[in-house]
Amino acid sequence: MAFYYYLVSGLPELLTESLPKRLDHFALKVEILEHLNKKDAQWMEQLYWPYDNASLLKLTEEYIAGTDKREFFLERETDNQPDSLGTYSIRAIKQAFKDLEGLPPYMIEFIEKVQHWDKSNYGLNNLEHELLELFYKTVRRSRNTFVREYFMFDEALRNILLAQTLRKLQKLEVQSYFVGDEELVQILKKSSSPDFGLKGVVEFADALFQILEIENWIEREQKLDMLRWSFVDERVQFNYFTSEAVFAFLLKLQWIDRWQQWNPEQGKKMLSQLSKQVGGTVNLELLTQ
Repeated sequence: MAFYYYLVSGLPELLTESLPKRLDHFALKVEILEHLNKKDAQWMEQLYWPYDNASLLKLTEEYIAGTDKREFFLERETDNQPDSLGTYSIRAIKQAFKDLEGLPPYMIEFIEKVQHWDKSNYGLNNLEHELLELFYKTVRRSRNTFVREYFMFDEALRNILLAQTLRKLQKLEVQSYFVGDEELVQILKKSSSPDFGLKGVVEFADALFQILEIENWIEREQKLDMLRWSFVDERVQFNYFTSEAVFAFLLKLQWIDRWQQWNPEQGKKMLSQLSKQVGGTVNLELLTQ
C-alpha cells in the first residue's frame, strides 16, 4: 500500500489554489494524478470512467445516427481534449471505433456491440444498459479494494433506486434495466415489502429508506450524496495518508462539482465540509456561480 504524506498534507493548499471563482475540478485531478504511482493512477482513472462512459454514449448516438460514417471520423478542433472529466479524448474514443483498441476492454466490447447494432429490435436504452453492465462487471473485479467496494455500493444503490421508481410507476416491463444478476437484484424483483426486505441485509438500507421518504427531490438528492459521502468516509476512517484517502477526496470533488451546477449554494456547503475534513478553510464569500 502506497502512502502519500506530502500529497494528502497538501490537499488544503491544492483546494484553495483551485478557487476562488469556481472549483477547478479538472486542474485538481491532473495535479493529483501527477503525484500518484503508476498503479494508483490506474485505479484513480477507474473512478472517472463514468465520465468516459457518458462521452462514449454520446458518440455512440452520433455514430448510429450518421448514414455516412466518414463524417463521424472527421476531426474537430476540440477532439483532442476529454469531454468533461474523463480520461479519454473524443479523438481517442472515435479512433477506437476504427481500431477497436486504445480504451479499457469493456469499452471496446461495447463498441463491438454498437457496430453490430440492429435498431429494429435493440433500442438506445438497451445500449446504455449494455454499457452499464459491462462497466460494473469490470469494476466489480477491480484489484483495488476501495474502488471495488465503492462501485459495488454504487451499483446496489442504483438498483434499489430503480426498484423504488419502478414500483411507484408500476412499470414492471422495464425490470431488465437492473444491473447485474446478483442476489440483490432477485430480491428487488420479487419482494413486495415496503423496504424490499433489505433492512439488515444491505448495510445502508435503513438510512436509504429514510431518505426515500423525503418528498422534496432536491433535499432527497442532497441526502443521497451525503449517504455516498458517509460510505467513503467509513472506508478511509483509519487510512489517513493512503491512496484510498486520495480517492475519497476525488469522489467528493465529483459530487461537489455536480452540485455546483445544480445548486451552487449546496455546492459551497459541501466544498466547505470537504475543506474542513482535509484541514483547510475556504472563504465561501469569494465563490461565484
